[in-house]
Amino acid sequence: MKNRPQTIRANCQRCQDVFVDVRAFTVQVRPTEDGFVSFTCPQCHHVTTKLMDKRIIGLLADWNISILPLDVPAEFLELRTGEPIGWDDVLAFHNRLHSDEFPEVLAR
Repeated sequence: MKNRPQTIRANCQRCQDVFVDVRAFTVQVRPTEDGFVSFTCPQCHHVTTKLMDKRIIGLLADWNISILPLDVPAEFLELRTGEPIGWDDVLAFHNRLHSDEFPEVLAR
């Protein structure tokens, strides 16, 4: 059996490079097989979360770091097309909801 590291060098947003105990990592994997890796910095206690690809997730799994599924609504994974919704769209929707014709729109 290979020797596994007890600590992993990670990059804290505040302290830069730090050595973190493998048990301090939390890994959440999306259905796309990439995911988020979080750890608490042993120096400043700040929680850092980073998006990692499936190759890094696989390496962490090899080190017996528990991998948790990240359940997201199906809408989150849908392909988005068109322009993003803007404030004018939100205002128009609000006005439509409060208009006299709104019940008629629902009946169609």
